[in-house]
Amino acid sequence: MKNEAVEAVLADVSRQVREIASGPAFGPILDSLLAELMGAAGSGDDMEVLAPEAHADHVRGWLERNGRGGLKVVGSREFWDGVAVQDAKRTYRISNTLTGRFGRVEQVARKHCMTALFGQGGSA
Repeated sequence: MKNEAVEAVLADVSRQVREIASGPAFGPILDSLLAELMGAAGSGDDMEVLAPEAHADHVRGWLERNGRGGLKVVGSREFWDGVAVQDAKRTYRISNTLTGRFGRVEQVARKHCMTALFGQGGSA
């Protein structure tokens, strides 16, 4: 029962991520994801940016405003909740997505949720 409750909470987090990524509040979040990504990606001109299909023009505008307007932007269903950059030859890819970020903290969130719901002795 405890695991089911925690799974329900984490499923709700996933649902909320989908809502955010498909709603009007996603633009500023996408800008932040882009800023981090481009900082990590370096300055190569042979890169292409993968972006949510519905936000490809937004990403092009952000890149233009931030001195990277020459980069190719490709709309991608895979990156519905964030962005990625890869070289033209596709030998590397760096991504920055909401689900990827959540995945990196999911186990900590799971433990926190268990404790918050069931106290210190709340492990499965």
